[in-house]
Amino acid sequence: ARRKSSAVYSPFDTAIARIDREAVRATLDARLGIGPETVVLAFLGQFAERKRPLVFVETIAALRRARPQLRLIALMFGEEFEPGIEAHIRARIEELGIGDLVRMMGFVRPVVPWLAASNMLVVPAVEEPFGRTLIEAMLVGTPVVAAASGGNLEAIRNRGTGLLARIDDPADLAAHVLELIDHPDLAGTIAHRARQEALAKFSIEHHVKKVTPIYREVLAA
Repeated sequence: ARRKSSAVYSPFDTAIARIDREAVRATLDARLGIGPETVVLAFLGQFAERKRPLVFVETIAALRRARPQLRLIALMFGEEFEPGIEAHIRARIEELGIGDLVRMMGFVRPVVPWLAASNMLVVPAVEEPFGRTLIEAMLVGTPVVAAASGGNLEAIRNRGTGLLARIDDPADLAAHVLELIDHPDLAGTIAHRARQEALAKFSIEHHVKKVTPIYREVLAA
């Protein structure tokens, strides 16, 4: 099927790539009472099993074990999709003793300023369709660390436009996060490549260029 077909991606609002990351980070720092040296990790999505919010929580615990002195805040944006899962998330945070690191932010709109203010987007989701959040992160220059599953594999070139970790493996996700923390030049290079690729592939102009010949072929049939 892959040899006989090609994908035309839906367009994104690529204007978000012009966001002032320093300004939104300063706003975030003031709101949360943190400093620019604090690493901010973001989780965005419905609280559902497929999104693996508990794996995200376990990843934060793994980061604390690996680097107990690391200044870190993990922001979980989303709302409960499956009954009872948010209570389970909160209980696990308490069990792991990381209540000082994880903040439940609820459902927010617009989410782009928060995404742009974060140091990384962590996507532990499995069997995910093509996720818009990954592309939005790429457009605003936020590096992505994701599970090597589903649409994440289509959106990200491993070590080119993001990092892919083993599925359901908090320790591996944490190791990839630490790699970008320890190597800011690598994080910057990945963010730059991802932004340029997203601008090229997901603009309205690119979408029109790809879809117009298809309409012409159909109409001529």
